[in-house]
Amino acid sequence: ILFFRQLSKASIQHADEGQTTERGSAMPVKDDYAKLFMGNNNVFAEVFNFSAFNRQPVIQASCLRPADTNLISSLVSEGVRGLWSKSRDILKELSVKHDGKNIYLMLGIENQSAVDYGMPARVMGYDSFGYDVQMREFKRKRRNSSWKQDPFTSAMKRGERLVPVVTVVVYFGKKEWDGPRSLHEMLDLKDDEVRQSIPDYPLKLLDISTLTTAEIDYFHTDFRNFAQVLKCSGDKHQLKELLDSDDTFTDLDYTTVGMINAYTGIQIPIIKNRRIDMRNGFQELIDDGKKEGRREGRREGREEGRREEKDSAIKNIIQYQMGTNIPVKDIIAMLTNVFKISTAEATRRIKDISAALI
Repeated sequence: ILFFRQLSKASIQHADEGQTTERGSAMPVKDDYAKLFMGNNNVFAEVFNFSAFNRQPVIQASCLRPADTNLISSLVSEGVRGLWSKSRDILKELSVKHDGKNIYLMLGIENQSAVDYGMPARVMGYDSFGYDVQMREFKRKRRNSSWKQDPFTSAMKRGERLVPVVTVVVYFGKKEWDGPRSLHEMLDLKDDEVRQSIPDYPLKLLDISTLTTAEIDYFHTDFRNFAQVLKCSGDKHQLKELLDSDDTFTDLDYTTVGMINAYTGIQIPIIKNRRIDMRNGFQELIDDGKKEGRREGRREGREEGRREEKDSAIKNIIQYQMGTNIPVKDIIAMLTNVFKISTAEATRRIKDISAALI
């Protein structure tokens, strides 16, 4: 676990906080807010306890430390040694005493806004890469020592252990996850004997779209607010009822409201490092929408009035000129010049009025 601390001590930072904005400015991409929001230790701990530890309080927020999400290992390809890297969305180290035992874990969260049909294999790659990095660190430490080893084995000694790596996938999509939930579901396994001989790798998936009300109530952090809004964001009236019935929405962290904005399309005004009254912000959006609707209605009314005046003027000119026996081509030329309409439109209007007069 010390190795991961060494990796992370140089520069551990959140997604670009400078992108959080007030109303009218460009909003950050979803990934930025997801990393800020899910990287909060309290949210991170709740999500892990719910998804990976059967809702038991194994993970304590105070025992989490950030780890470098950019893991680097060496790779030999065709005799050439190079570097191989993988980037995690969020990675934290845990050191805690639980039931009288010291527990060390590396915990990762992968944020998904869309279904990835290769997710089990992808997560398995992340986790195995975490173990590979640890084993190579043993080799690095012993490279210049007197300890000798078989070059075709790892540098681990008897009794040495690796830090477990656990990954949870959090899915923010509005439609239920329909991708594979284990490695076996990705493989072409038609024979039961073959299936039994291949280790499976189940996915620890938190699909917000399928959470029940009771399951959402398990959460006491802002994750509960986000999950509630995400599930009803398609119904404006239902969303307003939710905000009006729950006072916690009057005091949310700006990253929570930014997360809601990014994943629902709602544009609640936010200010960096300020607590946000989302209930009031949503009501302002409704009021602004009503005002804009009234303005649009007035604009449409004025435009309709101008169209009616124009139509009446064209009709009067056509009727008058037809009564003077002026050639039709001259009437068409007059209409196109005065009213800036096309020849085809002028011809159509003359025919319509002539038919009405017959």
